[in-house]
Amino acid sequence: MMKYLRIFFFVFLVDILMLSYVLYAGTTGKISGKVRDANTGEPLVGANVIIEGVWLEGIEVEIFDKMGAATDIDGNFFITNIAPGTYTLVVRVIGYKTQKLKVDVSVDKTTFLDIKMTEEAIKGEEVVVVATKERIQKDLTSSKSTLSADRIDVLAVENVNSLVDMQAGVVDGHFRGGRLGEVAYMIDGVMVNNDFSSSRESAVDVDPESVQDILVISGTFNAEYGKAMSGIVNTVTKEGGNNFVGKILMYAGNYVSSHDNIFTGIDNKDFNRIKDYKFTFSGPIIKNRLTFFINGRYNNDGGYIYGIRRFNVTDSSNFESINSAEWYSEHTGDGKEVSLNNSLSKSAFAKLTLRLFSNLKISFSSILNRNEYKTTGGYYESGITDKQYHGDDGWMYKYVPDGAPTLYNNSDYYALDINHVLTPGLFYNLKLIQYETENMCYVYKNPLDSRYVHPKYSYSRPGFYTGGNYKLWDHNGFIKKTLKFDLNYQLNIIHEFKTGFEYSLNTVKVKHYDIINGNTTNSGEFIPRVMDDESFYTEVYTKEPREFSAYLQDKMEFKEMVINLGVRFDMFDPASKYPTDYRNPDNSNMAVTFRSEYKDAEIQYQISPRFGLAYQLGSAASLHFSYGHFFQMPGFYSLYKEHNFHVSSYNYETQMGNPRLKAEKTVSYEVGLQQEVYKNLVVDVSVFYRDIYNLLTLKSVQTYDARVYGLYDNLDYATAKGIILNVDYQYDRLFFNFNYSLQYAEGEASNPKQFFLKAGTAVPVIKLTRLDYDQRHTLNASVGYKYKNLDASLILNWNSNTPYTYEPKVDSYSAKADIPENNSDMPSRFNADFSLHYNFNITKKIKTKFYLEVYNLFDNLNENAVFSTTGRANSSLDVETLKENYRSDFTTLEEFLYRPDYYSQPRMVKVGLSFNFIY
Repeated sequence: MMKYLRIFFFVFLVDILMLSYVLYAGTTGKISGKVRDANTGEPLVGANVIIEGVWLEGIEVEIFDKMGAATDIDGNFFITNIAPGTYTLVVRVIGYKTQKLKVDVSVDKTTFLDIKMTEEAIKGEEVVVVATKERIQKDLTSSKSTLSADRIDVLAVENVNSLVDMQAGVVDGHFRGGRLGEVAYMIDGVMVNNDFSSSRESAVDVDPESVQDILVISGTFNAEYGKAMSGIVNTVTKEGGNNFVGKILMYAGNYVSSHDNIFTGIDNKDFNRIKDYKFTFSGPIIKNRLTFFINGRYNNDGGYIYGIRRFNVTDSSNFESINSAEWYSEHTGDGKEVSLNNSLSKSAFAKLTLRLFSNLKISFSSILNRNEYKTTGGYYESGITDKQYHGDDGWMYKYVPDGAPTLYNNSDYYALDINHVLTPGLFYNLKLIQYETENMCYVYKNPLDSRYVHPKYSYSRPGFYTGGNYKLWDHNGFIKKTLKFDLNYQLNIIHEFKTGFEYSLNTVKVKHYDIINGNTTNSGEFIPRVMDDESFYTEVYTKEPREFSAYLQDKMEFKEMVINLGVRFDMFDPASKYPTDYRNPDNSNMAVTFRSEYKDAEIQYQISPRFGLAYQLGSAASLHFSYGHFFQMPGFYSLYKEHNFHVSSYNYETQMGNPRLKAEKTVSYEVGLQQEVYKNLVVDVSVFYRDIYNLLTLKSVQTYDARVYGLYDNLDYATAKGIILNVDYQYDRLFFNFNYSLQYAEGEASNPKQFFLKAGTAVPVIKLTRLDYDQRHTLNASVGYKYKNLDASLILNWNSNTPYTYEPKVDSYSAKADIPENNSDMPSRFNADFSLHYNFNITKKIKTKFYLEVYNLFDNLNENAVFSTTGRANSSLDVETLKENYRSDFTTLEEFLYRPDYYSQPRMVKVGLSFNFIY
């Protein structure tokens, strides 16, 4: 503990000596500008610039905290610590007409205003104008995009991830050629990743109805952001005000597809297959002092992939014999169609905001998620799946759907935030956060449930299980407790100094059981049993790794140039031990003299320099350049798996964690140009290059007694490069966005297990090949239009898809081994989503809104996975070979090869009705 205290006091001392203070990272914006005489252009000294109102549901509402500033001798002013939104800005100067401006403020962005005042002809005269929206972002030093609540409300989106995938450079969660897990997901400026898993997805889900702003950074990023190598997704939540605002929204929907030969089980007339209910309510508890915002959602989706209950889990079948007369098939199922990818999700969000004084705000927020779902994907503790692997997954339970497991994901999030403004340019934030997530996968909650049955019930040759059930029981829990302290000091109109630190204590809890037969008699009865943690069949542990980070940054805003210069320090303590000899990690080989000792794993340290520059080329163009080093630790599963260091007697079965793993590292460069080619039409072009080092891999290790197992290590390398084109147009009621990405992602392995799996099958490793997510061409377009009470939007996506390994029929195994990895492309994909909303104004403050939302509008058959011999999802050239070994009296080989789970979601239609009010 003393080590952490020494580091903290050192960083804090440096901060004080440099008088640098930090912007509350990723939750507020800033307004800066100049006030001058409209005729002479001379600066106006002492002009009062005040934020007096905020716009909610199209209505202007007076705010209690009237933030503002006075112009200096050069007519300059700045207002910091502004929550994202649309505001009424009032400018007053004696002898001039009062101006009221409607101004948009976005997260992590400076809105620049050039305000020209005209002389007052009549005392008290005022003029209302809409501030010209800044089309060229002067302080943009790297690629980023911001989505406000107004635009989110128009688009057809189900969740935050749908919005993220629309951004340039993002391919199914992979940012600019990086692996899954290289993105930091944040809520109100604080990271909320599930650091246990390999995908490191967000541990906490926020419903779009609760979102005020979403910031997506897909390139380099400033020192205030860390623990990520490829990108940042920061969701800023709403808070209540002095008016009561509410919404109740009810959806009903279904999958409506013409491809009933693929998506069997869908009834196009059943328009209650999808039930989606939402509500939001906000307002004052004590006016001007205490406000609230709450949101809830219930979403029950019946799914679109169906199995048939031919077998019950207790049915015993055996198709092993070549002689069909000896086949045995007990099938007592009712033959009903059962969904294999249904889901149920429930979420709740609440925020209380207390304003003790005009300069002190305290807020408490909480988010609860409860999700359960079936999936046709593989079930691995680290979340790694191979899209070309035709193995033991949910689809294998097509004819015994009750034997497939259910996945459960629950999370609880709590945050206390103190925002204290000391002077107009000086404020701090103190945040205390705890979030907890648990992921479970099982058929029955009790691992000793008597309904688990003997593996003999599942003897099958066609690939489908014929009785029996999933006999792995997984539960992993993750708790993170974080203290975050940030300070901001706007020294003058040029320098904004930033610094802050963050300390996190993590708790990782894992329970994994292989359910085995505890019956020691020959009766044939299966008695479920789980072994203790010393057994290879069980893994139970708790670990408490710790993290500390600090950063220092200066944002310099000159007349024609903005510079971001910063440095970040990160520290990670795995708080675990490691064996000194990995050839005898568990000391089970007593015949050798080499014995492992168990020592504390070293603490990891990283220092990350960051630099960004934006230079204005006149009033309609800006050039930017950025460079940085970015670090993050791998998922905790790779540090602690097989924590007792046991090695199986079966080669290539054990996969062991390594608490001495280093942080993965990316060195990234970016150059870009913004250009307003026509009024309100902005084109942004960026070129990027990334070197990615110390990537996680599972290497092969041989023990002294010739057992081979996998050990996680930092051995992989990858590189990514590309060009991003973004076109944005917004004028009055119309907005349009188009982005195109050309990128190349090459590396030694697409996921950490790829080396190990190839070694286990004697396939040679190919260096620097195309990665699974090397999608060369990606196009996204969205257009929206508002006219009176009507708004509509269309989202289009086309991509050249990702590669796969084409494997033609060959006569020898050695010839197959020579086939290059990812040597061909799957078919391209196209998708269109449409929304139409219409408002009925009951009164000025009460509205009813009708929703029509259609996902996959044209019902395209998009192939997400394919057979290796054809590159298609519904055919294989191995049919003749497969027929020789095919055994079944309940399905054909063609049906076995037809995989609806290899296709993306068919057309989904949702119809909704909402009631909105504001008082």
